[in-house]
Amino acid sequence: GHLSGDAVQGLNITIENPKGSVRSGTSPDGRAWSNTMAAHYGYVKRSEAADGDHVDIFVGPDAATAPTVWVVDQTNPDGSYDEAKILFGFNTEAEALAAYKGSYDAGWKVGPVTALSVDELKAALADGRLKKPLATAPKNEEGGSADVSSVAGQKHLPDRASAIGAL
Repeated sequence: GHLSGDAVQGLNITIENPKGSVRSGTSPDGRAWSNTMAAHYGYVKRSEAADGDHVDIFVGPDAATAPTVWVVDQTNPDGSYDEAKILFGFNTEAEALAAYKGSYDAGWKVGPVTALSVDELKAALADGRLKKPLATAPKNEEGGSADVSSVAGQKHLPDRASAIGAL
């Protein structure tokens, strides 16, 4: 059955597979699989993932209070982007990734991981950013565009001033 509670930290989450339950299905190549869940697993209501479904979320023991979420850019066996998996309610990245890896077969590859605040996650869900890999999104630290534009702005000031002076 679905566990559906109130919003947790403002996220409306439906749990499909409680921690300890078995999740199973068939992989695209026809192999049956089944995994025991190391954390609650479900989806964020009114969100959209790359596959058109809701965005998947693992919910840890500290969902009411943990301030940071980790988003895994889950990849396909060939390395292409599959979809986002949100790890929510964990106090450390190690804890979050242990629950993630613990919910899949041994040797499961973990894609790039991005840490966000809960508010940043809500913004990313709202603007559809989780339909694409998060880790490849440009980050400001990499010499962000703000610095470039301010330098360019300063460079043009003297020219403009001298042009005005010439008038």
